[in-house]
Amino acid sequence: MPTRTINLKMVLGKKPDSSTLRRAMWTTHEEINKAVAKIERTLLLCRGKAYWTLDDNGNETQVPESSVITEALKMAREAQMKNGGNETGSDEEILNALRLLYEQIVPSCKQDKEGNPLKGDAQSIGSGYAGPLFDPDTCAVKEGKDGPFAETASKCMAKNPPWLKPLEKVQFKQNNPAHFKHKSATGKDQYYCIDRSEADDWSTKPAQEMLFKNKAFNKDKWKKEKDKGEATWAVDFVKKQLELSEDPRVRIRKILWEELRLLPLGSPFFDKNTVANLWNRLAFRLAVAHLLSWESWNHRTQKEHNEARAKLDSLERNYKHLAGDFDNLREYERERHEKLKRTTFAGDDRPFKIFPRIIRAWPRVREEWLKVDGAEEKRKQIIKDLQTKLRGGFGDPDLFQWLAEDSREHLWRERDSLTPLVKLNVARRLLEKRKEYSLMTFADSRWHPRWTMYEGPGGSNLRKYSITCNATGLQVKIPLICLIAETGSLQEKDFSISLAGNAQLSNLSIEPAEKGKKRFKFRSGYQDFEGIAGGAELLFDRSYIENGRRTAESLSERPGPVWLKLTLDVQSKAPGEWLDGNGRVATPPEAHHFRTALSNKSKHIDKLKPGLRVLSVDLGQRTFASCSVFELVEGKPEKGLFFPAADGRPEDGPSKLWAKHLRSFKLALPGETTTQKEKLARRAVRDELHSLKRDMGHLKDLLRLGEAENDVKRDESIETLLESLDKGNGDSVLNRETLHGLGDVKFKSTPELWRRHCL
Repeated sequence: MPTRTINLKMVLGKKPDSSTLRRAMWTTHEEINKAVAKIERTLLLCRGKAYWTLDDNGNETQVPESSVITEALKMAREAQMKNGGNETGSDEEILNALRLLYEQIVPSCKQDKEGNPLKGDAQSIGSGYAGPLFDPDTCAVKEGKDGPFAETASKCMAKNPPWLKPLEKVQFKQNNPAHFKHKSATGKDQYYCIDRSEADDWSTKPAQEMLFKNKAFNKDKWKKEKDKGEATWAVDFVKKQLELSEDPRVRIRKILWEELRLLPLGSPFFDKNTVANLWNRLAFRLAVAHLLSWESWNHRTQKEHNEARAKLDSLERNYKHLAGDFDNLREYERERHEKLKRTTFAGDDRPFKIFPRIIRAWPRVREEWLKVDGAEEKRKQIIKDLQTKLRGGFGDPDLFQWLAEDSREHLWRERDSLTPLVKLNVARRLLEKRKEYSLMTFADSRWHPRWTMYEGPGGSNLRKYSITCNATGLQVKIPLICLIAETGSLQEKDFSISLAGNAQLSNLSIEPAEKGKKRFKFRSGYQDFEGIAGGAELLFDRSYIENGRRTAESLSERPGPVWLKLTLDVQSKAPGEWLDGNGRVATPPEAHHFRTALSNKSKHIDKLKPGLRVLSVDLGQRTFASCSVFELVEGKPEKGLFFPAADGRPEDGPSKLWAKHLRSFKLALPGETTTQKEKLARRAVRDELHSLKRDMGHLKDLLRLGEAENDVKRDESIETLLESLDKGNGDSVLNRETLHGLGDVKFKSTPELWRRHCL
């Protein structure tokens, strides 16, 4: 079913009688983020590699690998002493064991054969590893308990049964029920055979009695088959044993718990005697979710950096023969930057470089130049003509004027050196943007918050919320963490909080559903919906809590707006014939074809038939959407708008399909239809902005007059500026009268006077 989220504002009040609730709300948020940050730092020590993060001043800084290893070994040795291990194992063994643990908790740190990060589920990982890492009770040997991952380990035999024999690939027979193939953890195929009669005899011996009485096997397929007397139990049994022998949890238990005594690695953040252990599980899940994402971004940023570096290196090799021309162009860039520093107050943090926007229409300019004789005046006149004709589609006239000089023909006449330089500049700028790392930001209640999560009714992994609907409105009951001022300890307490009305959840009624869940029936957007309540989060206003004027103490008293982000699995409103077996809208194969056909070979090309109509939708800003309807027709239409369909047929063939445009229309939401008065107001604002931009351009031209090398060039620039003002529509604050006298004798050959008045 589709998932929908609704933010319900929580009414926390401002009076003293609700101060306990507000403090508990902030304390919960703050303590959860402290716990997440602690777990993140612990796991990064297990990672054993350098990483980049932010220092106390907000600057990027690298934590070197040597520092990480030193802290990791210190943490490990302290854990061993606490667990009675007495510094067992070498430093290398410790680091390898911690890395093994990290790779299982954060699998995205590794990549598959295609170079994609391995996937991991924070919920299942958090539930499985939170206890072994931080809970002494989970790792204790007590009656009924036998350390971490005890159930999985109890099912794994020390060695394979004697009736299991390995085979060579040539010996394997697919149709032999006693033969089977197993794919190892490394992806290698392994072949085995079993002796059924020997397996049956083996299972009846007293030595196997305890093995088959293990209740952990009750849900396994082979156990059910054996209880029914089916002969296939032996194959499924050894398949399960082979899987268990490669289960990383068994290996972690053996190495980190049995041999090195590293588990638990630390103590839980929340005391289970005063605060439920589910808060520790939540903090661990949030930390794992962040690290899974961070490691994926590490791979992506490294890949993008390497690609950018490879592209730049390739361009530098290809254009090595243009080094002399590049030196001339680099000199222009330096001179232009110095000029811009004087006229536009540009800084040195990003020097002037020639980029694609600056050389717009350069191929056209060069083409026209090559048609005329080598006269500088003709080339400059071509620049003026094209600038007038192309307007906004023209590049930087200053660069083109510089290239038009006779002494610089070698940069463009025989070969174009400008375009390769621009490609190099673009590649270098891209490499500057592509970092080799993804920044690690530790959880912080204000600057990098992780939101407190709750499970919906029927859940068991986290603390749950409960929403009720009565005559006074909606209320949610949630557990929060309170700080006991007298003892400084934390304590859990339930609070009932009113929720503000929300049009997305009006006319709400709540009914019981299967497995203890709740079904919400509500009205939203003039439609009736129903869905199963899922998880929820507590969201704070980021702009409020990040405000530097507020302190942690003030936030505990006034935490600002807080919302309950409610998740609902809503039943689809689409017709039943549109849905698949999971209640989701099934995408027609024709839609899959149009999504991929332009770049990849489509598997659904045979589904295209004449008469098929396609609605193309472009979500907009002025209106909700612009839509066009096309119909597939056989044979090229004689008139109208049409496009060839990606059906793999030649365009001159009689059976070629063409997408013929039928009609276009716009979809507007209520209030989006503009009146004539609104259109006139928009046009007036647009004209005013255009006038301001034009005047700013004229002012820049005035500033550049102070950099003119001689009076002739300055007079030409003044005349060009005045002509531009004369061609205006009169809405400019600058005109010929405003600039009267710029060409007087007193300004001749006095660049200092120009700089004093214009700069």
